[in-house]
Amino acid sequence: MTVMAGAAGVPHALNALPTAAAVAVLCVLAAGEIVAVPGVLPGGTVTLLAGALIGAGRPPLAVAVPVAAAVIGGDQLCVMFQAIRQM
Repeated sequence: MTVMAGAAGVPHALNALPTAAAVAVLCVLAAGEIVAVPGVLPGGTVTLLAGALIGAGRPPLAVAVPVAAAVIGGDQLCVMFQAIRQM
């Protein structure tokens, strides 16, 4: 399976989950993306997926608030890791 083929199934898999489970997956992905690739827009890919969930009819506040908190938390976690590495 190529990377594109794997990525194409993500929105469908998230739509199959209940809202709370889909948002939990996005929150974990947001923190992981920010820590793994700190030089890009924090949580940009996950934020787009969250927008797709909202566009698919999920409650906007139930998706946006936890994902925003995960992006902010992941960013703070990344800053802490960088500070520890410089010690």
